[in-house]
Amino acid sequence: MATKKTSFLKRTSIREFLAEAVHFASPFLFFILLFASNAIHTIPIAMLCILLHRRAFSEIRLSNDSRYWFMGFVLFCLAMATDVNSSMSNGQFLLTISFVLVMLSESIDLPATTFYSNTMLSLTLCHEILFCLFTDFSLASVLNFIVLANLIGEVVVEKDSHAMAILFGCFIGVQAVGWTLNGGFFTDAIVSKDELVENWIKFISAPILGVLLFYTVRFTLESINDADDALLEES
Repeated sequence: MATKKTSFLKRTSIREFLAEAVHFASPFLFFILLFASNAIHTIPIAMLCILLHRRAFSEIRLSNDSRYWFMGFVLFCLAMATDVNSSMSNGQFLLTISFVLVMLSESIDLPATTFYSNTMLSLTLCHEILFCLFTDFSLASVLNFIVLANLIGEVVVEKDSHAMAILFGCFIGVQAVGWTLNGGFFTDAIVSKDELVENWIKFISAPILGVLLFYTVRFTLESINDADDALLEES
């Protein structure tokens, strides 16, 4: 009986050790995969593997890894700045930012991380959808959508500030499609300057901006009223 118990404890400790090892290695995986020729496919697959790993070991209390995600993302950005892999797209870079922010929001319980992750997830989703509609779907974009489908549950909509973050992300995402198509950031120009595409971007952006302004005004007025009420209670 004691032998079985000892064997079980050893297996459990080994399992926890391996889970911790993968847990701390994951933040640096994107930087390493940038040196591979097929990074546009392997990076989203790595994201899915990380999500599956975290869910499989959700019962184990893993250590805080926020510092490692920050360090890994800095290395990733430095590698992108030096053009280590020219095949990376704007959409995949935005997806990486969104993924890292979601990982940080799980480790750091702060309103700011929720706001940023909401913004980046909606920005990336809008950018990817419109980019595929204006060009075409590819294997890389399908993998990006699968990752986004697994991350979309992390979007928090409990306050006006959360809704504002989503709307702001959607607005920037629509504008970012135009920059991507015209060769902005990490991509070459995909289409020449097209008035039809520009008009579509303006047409889609206008109602989003209108709703965002409405939420902003309402949020500002409610904040002023709450401040006045607090002053009255103190007096």
